[in-house]
Amino acid sequence: MVSQQDLDERRSAVAQATSNVAAADANVQRLRQTEGFKRVLAPFAGVITRRNVDVGDLIDAGAGGGAGRALFMLAQTDPLRVYINVPQAYAQLIKAGQPVVVTQAELRGQSFKGEVARTSGSIDATTRMMQVEVSLPNRDGSLLSGAYVQVSLPMAASRTLSVPANALLFRAEGTRIAVVDAEGRIGLRAVTLGRNYGENVEVIDGLGNNDRMVLNPSDSLAEGDIVTVAPDAPAPAAKAATRKEPA
Repeated sequence: MVSQQDLDERRSAVAQATSNVAAADANVQRLRQTEGFKRVLAPFAGVITRRNVDVGDLIDAGAGGGAGRALFMLAQTDPLRVYINVPQAYAQLIKAGQPVVVTQAELRGQSFKGEVARTSGSIDATTRMMQVEVSLPNRDGSLLSGAYVQVSLPMAASRTLSVPANALLFRAEGTRIAVVDAEGRIGLRAVTLGRNYGENVEVIDGLGNNDRMVLNPSDSLAEGDIVTVAPDAPAPAAKAATRKEPA
């Protein structure tokens, strides 16, 4: 016969042994995972553009004041993601899937076809532009990551009129443009301006396609003044080509 005390001691020993086996298994799993850290796998295929460690360096996630440093910088080169900023006036015309043509100044005579992948869907309050992402195939690696390129978007031409800046009249009641009707009478038209390009300014509202404007109007020009429209200057005649023959 076995006493109750011996039975309890044997059961306790079995439980202790089972716990030791479980702890050893957990330690084996930890060591296997630690061994797996020897091989670093990237989530995508690309090119290593920067290497921050060398063979023999101690890799410590807590080094450098708490934030771990990156071991490598990896760039995905196929496809490339090109980011452009589109002005608000054209933002409504940009849709996902639109084809685009990308060129680079250093690669003359070459063009690359991509498409609009997605847009930010909002206008930046500071720049008044919308960010657009373009997906660009780059199988042969002709384009380098981080380069500046030119992107051509197939959008309809803007219907906004553009007038010379010297046609504007700045009056106390607002900005005006002097237009001339068929009888040569001046009309001071109130206009709403858009973007300023320096020599030219967009006119969003207040001016028609067939209106005739006065360039460099004087400050004394008033509503109802009669003017005479100067005829267009004739084009200079082409000079006859001369050829000297030896005497």
